[in-house]
Amino acid sequence: MPDIQRVTPETADDAAETPALSRQQIFSDDDVRILRARMGPDTTSGWHHHNDNDNYVFFAAGEARVEFVTDDGSIEERRFTAGEFMYVPPRVVHRDVNPADEEQIAVLALIGDDPVVTNVEDPTG
Repeated sequence: MPDIQRVTPETADDAAETPALSRQQIFSDDDVRILRARMGPDTTSGWHHHNDNDNYVFFAAGEARVEFVTDDGSIEERRFTAGEFMYVPPRVVHRDVNPADEEQIAVLALIGDDPVVTNVEDPTG
């Protein structure tokens, strides 16, 4: 008989990180991974993308500003607060910003079997 699984922050596995952004893998099954991401107050992550994975995000706590590179190479941003959702298409280079003085927590659903993240130095390169 199947069993209900419980995962706590203490029992979750560490996942690939981006500077200033830590991730824990909560569940993984074939081409679906559920991750928890945390950023400290007043912090900006490094630039990165999630390869060929679709990235669905729920902001559980705090505020977020996400800066991303558009098709024409310019940089735009979107703002989010706790309770809101975001979709990041595959290979969109972006970085996460926590503009607030409290921790930011997000839950990510990565759909695809590529590596979780590729960190990049130059967002337009």
